[in-house]
Amino acid sequence: MTHPSPTDLGDRLADLIRADFDATFRMLFRPHGPTETERLFVATTGMPHPFANFGFTTGVAGPALVKEGIRSLCEDAFPSAFLSMHALPAESVAVLEENGFVHGESMPLMAVDLAELVVPDVPEGCVIERAEADLHDDWVDAMSTGYELPRDLVDPMGPKHFGSGEVAVEFHVVRRRGEPVASSMFTVRDGVVGVYCIATHPSHRGAGIGGWATAAPLVRFREAGHRTAILQASEMGAPIYRRLGFRDHGEMPLYVRIPS
Repeated sequence: MTHPSPTDLGDRLADLIRADFDATFRMLFRPHGPTETERLFVATTGMPHPFANFGFTTGVAGPALVKEGIRSLCEDAFPSAFLSMHALPAESVAVLEENGFVHGESMPLMAVDLAELVVPDVPEGCVIERAEADLHDDWVDAMSTGYELPRDLVDPMGPKHFGSGEVAVEFHVVRRRGEPVASSMFTVRDGVVGVYCIATHPSHRGAGIGGWATAAPLVRFREAGHRTAILQASEMGAPIYRRLGFRDHGEMPLYVRIPS
């Protein structure tokens, strides 16, 4: 297997990050019975969180594709979210606004050359463990609490549901004084490491746990020869990743709808 660096990937890097997001979120949300085509993915669960009723489009989405994407998200009185892989034309933004969606944030697309990864000190009282099926519940608890997501949404995404497959998937849980307080998940596609599910319990934020939960496993990937790690950050999380050495390579707009 080749292990390309960010320099090797060059102008392809932003589209690679988008494609990895597409493949990973389809994989995570597929247990919830989504509607999906090559350019559209929509999962509606009726659970009370925008990311429990979630859709995204690939490429530049025109108004017709956006209408198709949000149709089921607008049928019931549950919160929902809609993500576009690229900036939307004004006509598509108008469709979202007419249906009660507002721009929530622009999610940075980020990558790091693992040779330049900045590894923070171990947070006080913390250890990190590889989470296999036996630690499924701990990982789900940390992930759902950290992101404030319904547990029933997260459970099918956890380690006991992922065995050997075409894509390598690796889960980790951080314990602080024995309590599971943070989660992380990593994928490997074509030699590039994808970083996902970095979540820290609200009462343990500000202690550097999220950055360490990201960087500590990446050290092992670096030792195995991998050279590039990628992720899509929230605006709140992006400064943490920049301190680890991640750099911005574009963004994806996120829209949310919270019915009154």
